[in-house]
Amino acid sequence: MLFIMIHQQKLTQAKTKLMLENPYFGTLVSSLSFEQNSNIASISHQNDKFIYNEEYLEVLTIDEIATHLANSAMHQALFHTTRGEGKINSVWKLASDYAINDLLIENGFVLPPLANYSSRFERLYAEEIYTILVGELDLNEDEEPKEEKEKQTEQFQEEIFSDEDYELLLEQLTNKLEKQGDLPKGIERFVKTKRKAQISWRDKLYRYVNSHAKSDYRMFPPSKKHLYRGIALPSIYGEELKIVVAIDTSASIDETLLEIFLTELYEI
Repeated sequence: MLFIMIHQQKLTQAKTKLMLENPYFGTLVSSLSFEQNSNIASISHQNDKFIYNEEYLEVLTIDEIATHLANSAMHQALFHTTRGEGKINSVWKLASDYAINDLLIENGFVLPPLANYSSRFERLYAEEIYTILVGELDLNEDEEPKEEKEKQTEQFQEEIFSDEDYELLLEQLTNKLEKQGDLPKGIERFVKTKRKAQISWRDKLYRYVNSHAKSDYRMFPPSKKHLYRGIALPSIYGEELKIVVAIDTSASIDETLLEIFLTELYEI
């Protein structure tokens, strides 16, 4: 009983540490439930369950346990099981782990021993890492063992029903902490945030151009249209206006963005 209580205490301390020091991850971790399982070697996660071997947990520090918790919560929050459907399960798990641990390292987390991390996958999405790993291992997705695919499909069916709840939690949490300036570093790579409504550039430009359009009359100089007939009529006038368009072509702008910029330019 005392042995179990020690593990529960360490898990509680790790959760508390996350809530105080990393509220974004702490809030996501608060939705996890814990399950002790002596039949696994270290840590596992399924849906919103954090499954652990008590002997493995015993040798970890609070910081390392906090990292495990944040890792498990992010796998769920980023829908890695559903996103991995149709992929080689073992390789996808490895790729998604690399992506999450890179994010955690960026935010000052302490990785446990033998954690899946490599600096060469820095700031890459799980899908990008997966493609690299499949290429390096010379694997074919069609050659994945049948039982592996069935296991993955079963996980997908179990987890898909909780995606909507997690998506709502993630969206609300991200937007709240973004306003407070407390978003974790690099999280924008993974999570879409609601932005404030932008002013339509078309409306803005129209109002500006229209205010300078030729819309008033004056006698000096008179209209040249009827001067040859000896008739002096008021001429319409307005300010001359030049429009300059600047397009960002720096290294951060890819071909897709550049095409969007040019499409907008043609609309003027």
